[in-house]
Amino acid sequence: MDQPVSLFKSKIAEHYHIIAYDIIPVEPGWAALAYKLYADGGKVYFLKVYDKKRNSIAYILKTVPVYLFFIDWLNMHTALKGSISEVVKTKRGEMLAEEEDYIYIIMEYIKGDTVGEKSLSDSQVRELADIVSQLHGITVPVCPNTDYITEKFSLPWLEQLKIWLSRDFKTLKPEIRDLIKPYLVSLCNQANALEIQSKQLSEQKLPLALCHTDIHNWNIIADENKIHLIDWEGIKYAPLEADIFGLYNEPYFHEFMKQYKKHHPSYEINRELLKYYMISRNLTDIWEGIEQLQFDELSSREFQKQLEALAAVCEENKENSRMFI
Repeated sequence: MDQPVSLFKSKIAEHYHIIAYDIIPVEPGWAALAYKLYADGGKVYFLKVYDKKRNSIAYILKTVPVYLFFIDWLNMHTALKGSISEVVKTKRGEMLAEEEDYIYIIMEYIKGDTVGEKSLSDSQVRELADIVSQLHGITVPVCPNTDYITEKFSLPWLEQLKIWLSRDFKTLKPEIRDLIKPYLVSLCNQANALEIQSKQLSEQKLPLALCHTDIHNWNIIADENKIHLIDWEGIKYAPLEADIFGLYNEPYFHEFMKQYKKHHPSYEINRELLKYYMISRNLTDIWEGIEQLQFDELSSREFQKQLEALAAVCEENKENSRMFI
């Protein structure tokens, strides 16, 4: 559906010291709309807009102020400044502007290209390993937000997913049912096993570190000089595998770990945690995909695109699950 870009321009002028003369949509993430914002003086910014009317992102909106706090803190107090996203503050010195229907976040624009389907060079792999190892070595600030982002192995969405895969499967739209049906038995088994594993892990005393939790090529921007890690919505105080799992299937993983262990020589992968994060991420994405297709108001084009994304996650999950058989 078309978004009110003219409204966004006026709200930006109201809340920021920025006059936007053009706002161009770019490929959005799952949770937020994304734009390249051109301002007076030739300045370019990155604009994220969360639509609060979308049922499927309600739980994410609660975490937005938390991840923005930590991005700001990392930029002010660590050597990661220049390698990660940087928030532009509002006229009131806040990190977001909130309206009845939308939340606006403006970030400094990072010049370069998303790595995406391209390959990282050997030097870029080593640079990524240095960024991640620095992040994992940071002492987390003591503040109310720390507990909020601490890994508790809680999966509040899992019960609803289990219901959709069983009792309420027939209530899903036909397109969703047809897509999910070939994977149904496997998904039900994984959901039940994940529920047991999450309870077991919650009872263990595991070492934790500050983690990005969503490291992959689509969240890496490369320019001529360096790489930048973006999209910090999932920042969490968690076991290191919360970051390692996203890189495990990459062709450069061995080179990454070789450089990473220069900083953390005693680290060894916990395969139970690796399994937990791989399967829980896949099932989270499947739950989010079903919820968005079932409840959000999507154009036919958007619906088809999300359906294809859900199919891709189901296939990825099928491959990942084979690793642990």
